[in-house]
Amino acid sequence: MSMNQWGIISTLVALAASVSMALTLALLQKSRLHALQQQVFARTEASLAEFLIFLPALQFWSLIGIVIGPTAVLILIQFGLLWAFAATLAAFLILPWLRRYWHGRRCTKISRQLPDVVQALANALAAGLALAPAFEAVHPRLPEPIKQEFILLNRRLQFGDSLSSGLQDFYRRVPRGGVYQLYLALTLGSQHGSQQVTILQRLAKSLRQKIYAEERLRSLSAQARLQGRVMLFLPVGLYIVLNWVQPTGNELLTNTRMGQMMLFGAALLMLLGHLVVRQLVRTTPDD
Repeated sequence: MSMNQWGIISTLVALAASVSMALTLALLQKSRLHALQQQVFARTEASLAEFLIFLPALQFWSLIGIVIGPTAVLILIQFGLLWAFAATLAAFLILPWLRRYWHGRRCTKISRQLPDVVQALANALAAGLALAPAFEAVHPRLPEPIKQEFILLNRRLQFGDSLSSGLQDFYRRVPRGGVYQLYLALTLGSQHGSQQVTILQRLAKSLRQKIYAEERLRSLSAQARLQGRVMLFLPVGLYIVLNWVQPTGNELLTNTRMGQMMLFGAALLMLLGHLVVRQLVRTTPDD
């Protein structure tokens, strides 16, 4: 063979190797993307289940897209591509924060309602009811959102599910110390036998004392928490007032690169200070 033919053959071999490598990488990337998609869907469905929303992840993200998509298009038409991209990114970044905020509020409400529920269970057991009929008798009179949890738990017991697995799922959705103590009291009591009425009455009393201590701590730290919020928003309010009184006075900050960097640094330091103060005066940590 001539040198030309060897060159053509080597080029074809190199091209075939490159194509096969590209196809292999594409297949690997596709499998990784599929695994990532399944992971995101699983986490989404688990997060929705914490709110007792049993919705497929694909349907949930489709609804989010229906809401965010037209809004992004309107912002794109009105303000341009950069603002549309920033608004879309902010919308997707704020979703985890909203989930944590709403989940925290729901868990806090359930924790505050739990002592009365435990006391009602103790009263039902003291009246001679078994554990499953006690759940059935108690849940219609409970407030939201703990009512939905006990309705779900009662249905699982009626369908033959074990009390232990139902309470484990309850604790998984509401990871608070009071729920875990209720899980231990009822599970160990049903397995090994004990004076469940006495245990539940003591548990209700202890949960009430804990809530009272937390409320007392919140009242003592209210001034510090208010000062933290004031110190966060005071520079912002002062900047707005000065900009309204003398608009040309802030041009050095807004129209120069050094001024913009100073504004960004000040905002970052304010945010960090607020987070530090919030952590210091935190009164209801996760159990």
